[in-house]
Amino acid sequence: MSIFIRVRLDPGCLELMLSISDFNKAFDLESKLSAERAMAASPLIWKLKRALNMGTEKKLKQAIKIVDLLAEEMSKNRRKMGFSTQKDLLSRFMGTIDDDQYLRDIVISFLVAGRDTVASGLTSFFWLLAQHPEVEKAIRDESDRVMGPVSQSGEFLIPESTFHRFFQVYISFLQL
Repeated sequence: MSIFIRVRLDPGCLELMLSISDFNKAFDLESKLSAERAMAASPLIWKLKRALNMGTEKKLKQAIKIVDLLAEEMSKNRRKMGFSTQKDLLSRFMGTIDDDQYLRDIVISFLVAGRDTVASGLTSFFWLLAQHPEVEKAIRDESDRVMGPVSQSGEFLIPESTFHRFFQVYISFLQL
C-alpha cells in the first residue's frame, strides 16, 4: 500500500475575497516594478514618481495594497480557524507574535520564498519526468492501481514514491 502526500492549497487560509489570479498579477507587477527601480538611471526618478503618486510608482502602490490584503486575510482566516492547535509555521508565528503588520510581512516573506521555489521545483520535476518515460509510466501505473484510472474528487494526489523517485532522478541528473 502506498502512502500519499496531499498537494493542494490550504483551504482554511485561502478562502479569500481576493482571487488568486488577482494576487498573482499584483505580485508579478510588484516584483517587476521593484526590480525596475534598480535599473533606473537615478533613484531620484522613482522617488519623485512615488512622491507625486504617478506612473509606475502609483501602480506599484496599488499592487502592494493587493499583496498586503491577501497576507492580512490569510492571517485573519487562520485566526478564525484557531491557530493554537495547528502545527504549521504560520500558526506557530501567530502564537508568538502580536504585531499584525509584522505577521503580514512574515506571510509575504513566505509567499516570496515559496512561490518561485515551488514553481522551479515542479518545472524541474516535470522536465525530468518527460526525460524518463519509464518513470512517468510507473507513476501512472501506481496512480491507476491505487486510486483508479480517474479521480473525480478534484484533489491532486501524488504518490510518496514519486517524490522519492524524483529526487533519485534529480540527483543522478546533477551528477551528469
